[in-house]
Amino acid sequence: MVTTATSLAQMIILADDREAGQGKVLYTGFFVNTEFYSKYRSNVAAILIAEGYERCIVT
Repeated sequence: MVTTATSLAQMIILADDREAGQGKVLYTGFFVNTEFYSKYRSNVAAILIAEGYERCIVT
């Protein structure tokens, strides 16, 4: 089953794979500029870390 957190993480990973730094831009759009997806932030961060994409996480 694909969860919202998994989908968000996948979008961030794919964006970063297409162009370096774009994952960080998308992460910022999802979690820094808005509160809409805030409840998924910790799960998305855990997925990104597990997949080796911690460079996309903006604090």
